[in-house]
Amino acid sequence: MKFHPDVEEQTNVYSKKMLLNTLFYGPSGSGKHTLAMNLLKQLFGVLGKPNEYVDEVLGIKYAVTSKYIMIDGYEWKQSKVSIAKCIEELTQTQHVFTGLYKVIYIRYIDVLFDSHQTLRQLIEDTYNECRYIFTSRSIDNIDPSLVSRCITMRVPAPSIEILSNWIKEKFEIDNDVSELIAIHSQKNANLCYHMAALYKETGVVENMNYIFAKVIYDKVTTTTSLGEIHELAEKYFRCNAHLAPILREYLKLVPFEKRKQNLYYIELYVSRKSKSIFDLLYLLMGLTKTMNIEAE
Repeated sequence: MKFHPDVEEQTNVYSKKMLLNTLFYGPSGSGKHTLAMNLLKQLFGVLGKPNEYVDEVLGIKYAVTSKYIMIDGYEWKQSKVSIAKCIEELTQTQHVFTGLYKVIYIRYIDVLFDSHQTLRQLIEDTYNECRYIFTSRSIDNIDPSLVSRCITMRVPAPSIEILSNWIKEKFEIDNDVSELIAIHSQKNANLCYHMAALYKETGVVENMNYIFAKVIYDKVTTTTSLGEIHELAEKYFRCNAHLAPILREYLKLVPFEKRKQNLYYIELYVSRKSKSIFDLLYLLMGLTKTMNIEAE
């Protein structure tokens, strides 16, 4: 089932001529990655299974096929080597052949804001050799000069009806159940899929907010590693989960005598209009501090 046949049709039209630098943007679970992969299939046919590598020198993990190189923005963010250096090394060492140019696919470009100017310059410098595909949760978080070098494709969240029909067909479940799951999925296809898979296994439509809250509670009450807290913050920030209902479920798990301290950090986080990953990290560190005094 196609979530966005109109967007896919737009990409099909211009991909028949040549690949242009393309930016797909929209909320988590809207289908950006699927559209990017469909674009590559339109261009090159069968893509083959990507091989994953870890480059210890560059400090990044990436995937490669004979048609493209794919890098996760979160992986790149942790690299100590500049983006320009990374792409230069990868395009020189990886045998990616498409006939005219090498394709670099970067997911979550929005988390690399500090590198957008460098990427813009890189697009210009490598125009005769490379084409770029980007995905982002918002176009507002991308430098306008970088956006101007791309064809932009807005990918809205799929409708409840589309999600319901999708999981009903995929998991062979009743219409009423599939609709209930789609409603609780917050129009996030990834979340919807996992909820349907869990229902198929247990026969119960789980409260995913409670499940996410339990993950947070278990982590902040047991970990002594800030690295684990940072990893958890990235995971929740990446999936763009609505944390307000999750935090309400979390508070129900907290012993009464510790709720006031927890509530302080939660209210501080909720009050922020524009929430960054650093705000989420501060929240989780605060919860860890109140629940696990040994965390370092």
